[in-house]
Formats: sequence, structure tokens, C-alpha cells
Amino acid sequence: MAKLTLNVEALVSQDLTKRLLFQQAISQNNSACVLALNDIYLAEAKKLLQGKALFVDDYPNDFFLDHKILNDTAKRNALARAYIVSFNSIREVKLAPVFISGMLLLLDQISLAKKVTVFDVLTQWQQSDDEQILHEINHMNVEGLNKTQTDILMAIIQSLGVDRMQSFRSLLKKFWRIHAKYATGGKFHSPTDWIGKNQLVIIPASKADVNSYARLVFNFALENRMVTLIDSDVPQKAYLPFIADLKSTMYISSTKNLSGLQVSNLAYQASKLNMSIQSFDAELFTNWLGRYYPALIGDYSLRDFERVFAEFKLAGYLNAFISVEDNTLILIRIDENNQLVKQKFSLKPILEQLDKAIPAKVTKQDGSQDIMAQLQNVLKNQSDLQTLILNKLQEIEQEFNAHNQQQLTPAKLPDIMSDSEVINDEFEKALARQRERKE
Repeated sequence: MAKLTLNVEALVSQDLTKRLLFQQAISQNNSACVLALNDIYLAEAKKLLQGKALFVDDYPNDFFLDHKILNDTAKRNALARAYIVSFNSIREVKLAPVFISGMLLLLDQISLAKKVTVFDVLTQWQQSDDEQILHEINHMNVEGLNKTQTDILMAIIQSLGVDRMQSFRSLLKKFWRIHAKYATGGKFHSPTDWIGKNQLVIIPASKADVNSYARLVFNFALENRMVTLIDSDVPQKAYLPFIADLKSTMYISSTKNLSGLQVSNLAYQASKLNMSIQSFDAELFTNWLGRYYPALIGDYSLRDFERVFAEFKLAGYLNAFISVEDNTLILIRIDENNQLVKQKFSLKPILEQLDKAIPAKVTKQDGSQDIMAQLQNVLKNQSDLQTLILNKLQEIEQEFNAHNQQQLTPAKLPDIMSDSEVINDEFEKALARQRERKE
């Protein structure tokens, strides 16, 4: 089930183990997941997770050129889209994602027939002329493949030709360059089954939005609808399109020092919000309650949250977060054993203590009233507060839609590959013919 969780982390954390995003990452035992972690925490993470996580920048094996991924339609399609999103050089070839996916299937089938790795096929084809490559493709055995796979491969065969190989060869070369780092000592280090083994993969946040292999891993996780955890240093443009059409489980950590629009956008989309007590933003949290848990607005006002977390001495709540579960406020703490502890939480006992302390702090003036008490009474008026929140939510939604539309507008790419459109067109026609025969 698709779900977005937003953590508003403390501006200052004691160490990595006291960050909620890290605790969420290491608790993902039932599925593989990818964590884009702020670079400052990488060294600490490597010490804490020796043998328990794969760090992309240090891991000696490739992640993708493996039969289990390339033979799986959903994973292969996700990988094709991830190549395009991750590398300018791939986008510039201007071949359609469905063609790139078919090409990956083709490479996988050729490698199985020759009993070599996919990278070996890429290397061999770098040294082959067009006629040799086409001969191998045209004489490929498609027996044992399902109908969909056969149709895709036949469409590729029909879309290529001696006069239509420039883009194909360009793509081969770019694939080879992307994965060549994993070929050392004359041997390609093939992927382990990191998805099947439910492993945690960690990339530097600084590489989630630059041309890099780490970015490919990050985008594959998003495209493949894997659990993805995103730290505060990852630019919003790297993941915002996936939030607009949320189809996976995502955890995003933010901090209070981001712009109001950035945090508001995320909170508007997040079905779960965990707000650090150390960096509590009463307006943001109350607006979020108005969107997802309006019943709680009748129990507490904006001023209640402001008073509790601004005035009350909360030293005992270090490494703690406020959230909602089962329509009830909860306190989430990371205890001294680095374990997550949850308990129900109420503002009322704290508010009562604050109210008792007011007479001792207020200087009595002739004919005056307690201005703070008046403000409380106004904000506690449920209808006024709900109107305020509704207006704020509408404002946030308009800002989110405008900002998201900006992020989704692609830049125009230079037309540098003359045969790419021809190949895409021929490929689509060939697929259409395959479907007609099927009918």
C-alpha cells in the first residue's frame, strides 16, 4: 500500500541512532529498501551496519545486470525508466523506455545463450561491426519465452537494420560505461540477489540528483515501488514527481530550516507526520491535523500546541516525536537502548500545569484582563480554528500544484540522434503487428 511518512527531525541530533529516519530504515526487515542518507552520517552508518547493509559507493558488485532483474518485466521496465531519469547521456539517445527495456531483455537472452554475463555481451558488441551484431540478434533463439517477451524481442529485430544502428550502438556504449566500474581483473562482478534477500542499500544523499550509479539505484527504487527513505539533503526535485503519483512506501526527513513551501508541500501529501519536539512547528502540525485528523482539532487548539512545546520544559523528551495513530496523539521516543518506544500522549496535563503557573507570572494591572487568556479563548473556538485551517490547506494545495507542475515540466532535449525516432517508430509498429496477430 502506497504511503508517505514525513519526519520533521531535530535540527541537532546526538548521533545517527537518534535520527528517526535511520530507525525506520533498519526496521525494514520484510523488503529490500534504499536509503539516501546525508553524507555527514555515512561514516557512522558504516561502523554501525557492518555486514548489515550495502553501501553503493563501496560495494564491489553490480546491482542490475542479472537475469532475476532483466527477466522480470516490472523490474526491467523500472530499470529502463531509471536509466533515462538518472543519466543525461541516456536521455540524449532519445530511445523510448519500452525499447530500452526490450534491449535489456535482448542482452539477457543473448548472455544466457552464450553462457556469459550481460556485461561480457556489451564488451563483445563494442568490438563487433553492425552486421555481426545483427546476425546474432536475428538468429537468437526465443523458444521458452512467454508471448510478451517474444513479441518485444521480435519487435526489436524488426526495428533494427544496417542503416538504423547508430542509436542502438550509442546506447550499448553508454550501458558499458555505466557498469564498467564493476569489471576488475578481467572479471565482471555480477549482482547478488539483494532484492530477494531484503537488503538495505545506502547511497549518499549528495549523489541522488547527479549523474551517478548511486542515482540509478535511487531512481530504480522509486520506479520499482520499493521502500525508499530520503534524508533532508536530497533535493525535492529528485523525488517530487513520485510523490505527485504516489505508488510506493516513502519516508522523507525534513528539518525546520527548509522553506515553508517545501515542508508544507510534503506535509500536505504525507498521511503520517512525525514532528520532533525539539523543532516543533505548531502551525504545520495543526494544519496537517486539519487535513487528516480533523476530529482532533476539537480537542486542541493551535495555541495549545504552541504553549506546550514553547513554554513547557521538555528536556525529558529529547529524541522524541509527536504523531498520530488510531486517531490519538502519540509520543515516539528513541530510548537509551536506541529502541523506538510509543505511548499515548495528551496535552491536557501539561496545559493544566501551565495554567496554574500563570497567576505567579502575570503582573496585575488595574482594569486589565489577561490578554493571553483572551487569545486562548479565541483560538479555542472550534469553528474559527477550522476555518483558519481550511483556508491554509487550500493555500498549501494551490502552492503544491503549482510547484509540482514546475518540477514535472521536462526540459527540451537536443535532437542529436537522427535514427532514434525511426527506431522508436519501427519498434512501435512491430509491436502493433505482433498484437494484431495475437488477436
